[in-house]
Amino acid sequence: MRASFWSKVRWQRVVVASLLFWAEAMVLRQIEGVITATYYTNPKYSAIWSKAVGLFAKGQVPVEFLVTASVFTLITGVFLALAYLWLRPVLPEKKTDRVVTFAVMVQTANLVLSVLPDYLLLAVPLNLLMIWFVTGAMIVGVGAVIFSRVLE
Repeated sequence: MRASFWSKVRWQRVVVASLLFWAEAMVLRQIEGVITATYYTNPKYSAIWSKAVGLFAKGQVPVEFLVTASVFTLITGVFLALAYLWLRPVLPEKKTDRVVTFAVMVQTANLVLSVLPDYLLLAVPLNLLMIWFVTGAMIVGVGAVIFSRVLE
């Protein structure tokens, strides 16, 4: 990226947009976690989860899991906010089209780089992958609205 891009970034707005993204993503992921809890507590799938997730089977959500998820979500928000700003010159002018285009671009990248390889390489149930994909689409869609309002 050119130096001129970085000099134009309004970092206060990136921080605000990232925090709003973090908040909405954490709420949606918590709802998703309640809906999909049986996958995390089912001994049939215990071998595919990390140690932190494995503790769900004992009926507790470990603090280190929540902290790590929170930090990763905030980092994702910063990267997506910067990606929105970087792509803004080539996104459509109409706000609705811009939001939808950005959300579709990000979710398509997620499908190709994460969901399909996860299905191929991991023993994650297809239903769970589909739920993750739908939740991700909702998070990215709301995030695109946040970015269009806060960053412009």
